[in-house]
Order: sequence, then structure tokens, then C-alpha cells
Amino acid sequence: MVKFRKWREETFEAPFIEFDPYISFHVNPKAPVSYKLLLRHRYTGWQTTVAQVADVHKVELYAHWDELQRYMDVSQPLPDVPALEKYRHLDPTTAEYDAAGKRGRPSDYWATLDLTWWENDGYPAQLKAIREFPWSTLEDRMEKSVPNLAEAAMV
Repeated sequence: MVKFRKWREETFEAPFIEFDPYISFHVNPKAPVSYKLLLRHRYTGWQTTVAQVADVHKVELYAHWDELQRYMDVSQPLPDVPALEKYRHLDPTTAEYDAAGKRGRPSDYWATLDLTWWENDGYPAQLKAIREFPWSTLEDRMEKSVPNLAEAAMV
């Protein structure tokens, strides 16, 4: 489920599968341009921003979208990101994945990560991998949620 505040104290909630992602371009008068990854509810038009990046980092929104899809897919382990590390053992699919040794690193990897190494080597390498990843080759999981989406897609 996706839940977000839409007006004052009102909230909107709907199944993730009912949302369509899109990237919007924003021109800021006194700042560089930016891109936002938004989720728009297919049937009501309500939308929420998931992530925002500067112009030169637009491709990172594809990584955000991939991470969100993996997070919402209960048949897959949780994404291996710092914010979710302390919850991995609580998710049955992830716990089974980690117990089988498929994660390939210690359970406290993010908590014990050398920050100097991360800033100097790890993070730049991660950004390079994101920028060079062939995003167009990934299967669009959301396309399957809407019959005839490919035929009706706007270009």
C-alpha cells in the first residue's frame, strides 16, 4: 500500500499497483533544473513525489524506481540499503535469502561500513554503476498491472 498526506491532515491510501510512475522536469528560477520521480494514482489523479535529483543525476531516479519496486514486491528480499538493514531479519523472504548466504556480506554491513572509504571510493563507484547500468533492459513490472498499457502509452 502507498499512503501519503494530500491536504492538511487528510491522507490518501491505495495499492501500489494502482500507481503510475513518471519523471517530471522542473525549472527553478534561481537554482539549477531538477527532476522528480512521482507516483500518480491511476484512478484519482492524486500524486506524491518519491525522489528529486539535480539535472546531472537524472539517471539516479531509475535506481530509485527499481528500489521502490523491489521494496514493494514481497516475493523478493528487501533492497540492500542502509535504511532497511535493521529490518531485514523481520521480513520472511529477506531472512530466508540472507540465511542462505545469498546477500554475500555481513548482516551489519551498513552499520559497520568505513565512512571514509564510502565517501572516497564506495559512493563514487556506486554512482558510476548506476549511470552505466542498462536501465532499458529491465522488465517493467508495472506494465503487467494495466491491460494494454504498451498499446495505449503516450510518447
